Amino acid sequence: MCVMSFSFSPQRLLDTVRAEDRYFNREGRVVGITSALMSDTPGIYFSIGVGDLKRLLRNPQLMVEEFSEWAKRNPSSSESAPEGNVSSNTEKVSQIEKLIHDGKFDEARTQIQTFTTTAPESALSYRLFGEFNQKTGHADEALSDLKLSVEKDPRDSISQFYLAISLFKARRFDEALAHELKSNELGPTDSDLPLLAMLYYAVRDFKQAEAMARKAVQVDPKNETALSVLAGLTFHHLSSRQESWYTYVQTLSAIDSDNFWTHVAQGSRMRLSI
Repeated sequence: MCVMSFSFSPQRLLDTVRAEDRYFNREGRVVGITSALMSDTPGIYFSIGVGDLKRLLRNPQLMVEEFSEWAKRNPSSSESAPEGNVSSNTEKVSQIEKLIHDGKFDEARTQIQTFTTTAPESALSYRLFGEFNQKTGHADEALSDLKLSVEKDPRDSISQFYLAISLFKARRFDEALAHELKSNELGPTDSDLPLLAMLYYAVRDFKQAEAMARKAVQVDPKNETALSVLAGLTFHHLSSRQESWYTYVQTLSAIDSDNFWTHVAQGSRMRLSI
């Protein structure tokens, strides 16, 4: 597929987005617009947020509205690019996040410090430090970093997602749910379903918890979080279905023998044997 490249003002970008939305299929729209953002109008790409491509892909009308708002704020010309190539920066962020999730923390820390040198106060810098601190068990630092990231860029669905996790760990369940709902609004993915199920369960909205958990297991029948929510609902007789609690326990035990509900089942059997 031919990838288009443009050089234009924000208003010209907005016009092109509208044309893309009308005349290109989903794949063509993403390729064309992403090329335009990365090559010639990087300011809007960074102001919207790295995690927003999936949201804009799923909601073309919102994409047009978002670009229109940016064009109004930047009527004269495109913003200059941050130091370095935008596409390479995006690739670098993905590499850092993979290091974090793979547990290569020393290397991740070094790369984060190097990467954020030119913009230490940016939303993306705070998000990376927040992800790092969350994974390394520095809960207070992670919460602080991610709050700052969201304050600086509330449209970044990834920051909203990780902030929801940090708030959940801090047992601030209502706030966590609000941020996860925002993340899901900005960039809905199947990975949001288990977290939504868990958060609805935590705030005692059991109907929504069950709905999200059942959607999650349809996508991934071995999702431990969703299965745990369904196990909890069944155990407490809150499920809308007549199901055997031990069915969920057996499935969870096969996934993780240290799962909470596996221990509950073991304790129940011990009491019955006395």
